[in-house]
Amino acid sequence: MKKIIPLFIAISLTSCATASFDISSYSPVMDVREGEYEVHSRDLKECRYLGMKARDQYKKQREKEKSKAFSNAVVGALLGATLGAVIDGGDGAADGAVIGGAVGVASGAGQVDFTRRFVKLGPAGIVDECMSERGWSVLSSKGMGGG
Repeated sequence: MKKIIPLFIAISLTSCATASFDISSYSPVMDVREGEYEVHSRDLKECRYLGMKARDQYKKQREKEKSKAFSNAVVGALLGATLGAVIDGGDGAADGAVIGGAVGVASGAGQVDFTRRFVKLGPAGIVDECMSERGWSVLSSKGMGGG
């Protein structure tokens, strides 16, 4: 049972990982007319920058959330082990630690804000939305690119 606790915590925290995406070369499929290439290029560069900035801010926020989930798991495991030991003697400590760790991770996951624009769109979706807001017709599915 003692070997399960670190494994459980590691699996819980790695499930929070996000995929990496190179936004610097991303381009949505768009309808660009002749004579608009220079403005389009500038807008795309600025929108990519916004996507990179949002990605970097999101990474920082995720690190804070992972750290919070880890500390919740540790506190939960310690409290669970203590309660398990008090209620069931030494035999209940390991079970209490596992249950407490699970509750701790779950409480940390409940604090994650999945409504954030970045979570919904990702960096590519932010570029697409930025280009749309600037008046460009984005023809590809949001965040899929290909142009």
